[in-house]
Amino acid sequence: MSDDPLPAIRLSLFGGTQIVPIPIPGEARACNPSIAINGRGFCAIVRVVNYELSDAGVLISLPGGREVSSNWLVEFDRNLNATASSRIDDEAARTGEQAFPGGFEDGRLFRWKSAWWFSATVVVDFAPVRAKIVLCRLADQRVTECYLMESPLGAAIEKNWMPFVDQDALGWIYRISPTQLMRHRDGEAPRYKQIGESGPLDGWFGSSQCVRYRGRWICVVHRRRHRPESVFYEHRFVELTDDFRIRRVSSGWMFESPVVEFCAGLCISGRSVILSYGVLDRHARLMRIKLRHVERMLRSDLILRLLTKASQNFGRWKKERNLNKGAPVS
Repeated sequence: MSDDPLPAIRLSLFGGTQIVPIPIPGEARACNPSIAINGRGFCAIVRVVNYELSDAGVLISLPGGREVSSNWLVEFDRNLNATASSRIDDEAARTGEQAFPGGFEDGRLFRWKSAWWFSATVVVDFAPVRAKIVLCRLADQRVTECYLMESPLGAAIEKNWMPFVDQDALGWIYRISPTQLMRHRDGEAPRYKQIGESGPLDGWFGSSQCVRYRGRWICVVHRRRHRPESVFYEHRFVELTDDFRIRRVSSGWMFESPVVEFCAGLCISGRSVILSYGVLDRHARLMRIKLRHVERMLRSDLILRLLTKASQNFGRWKKERNLNKGAPVS
């Protein structure tokens, strides 16, 4: 059980925040949507699951003993009104030569090569469990291409890679701390590279896509935390430089309350940030918040780090001055 206090920030309490439920016809357990911008508004991939969590985040029902997921594609206008929804046809991926009968888990949606794509987790073995990441192309609400990617580090379970599209190049933030990247290569395994060192985001993992923000990048990360008899997820905004060096990190926050809330989507539209998230793996929601709130959350981290650096520099200068004078160092 964590002794850390609850995050002080709840995004739902910011002025002007809009929360929009995502309805899926005939489905009771929709979760973990991933939203992206299209030319007419927005589009989201939404996962539907066969299991049930309690309010404490504990698994209480799993028909057949295995998780099975299906996915829907939902379109929204600029006001976040749902305008169309359809179930994604992934039958070929479930039954083909390279079959994933459990379906695609927690897809992250993005535009690439003038088409919709998503990357998601698939279970390739159940005993023991092994899971990998797949890259899928969508056309007319159907999975038309599917590429299985191996773990660069030989991990048994891969999940939560954060995709980014840099002009025509596709990649993923594989780990946030130390920062590690995967770069897509046609016909070859993705290229892996570690570019950062361990730091304050150790123990945090990927959530949203990584999208452009004022010439740099921004994403959402998460960590799982425990309370007495329950769990919840804490999130943070992370700003990265153009070459994916961590620049600023917000304080931790929740969407609405300390339960299992999971962010799988992020986009910036004008002066707003649109986030998509699941609640207790049974509710799928969108949240629109003002961009200035995110900027203030990031700015507070930068100011704190600048003050810390200034304090350290002053302490170093004072120590050197005392040594030069032959005075004892306090």
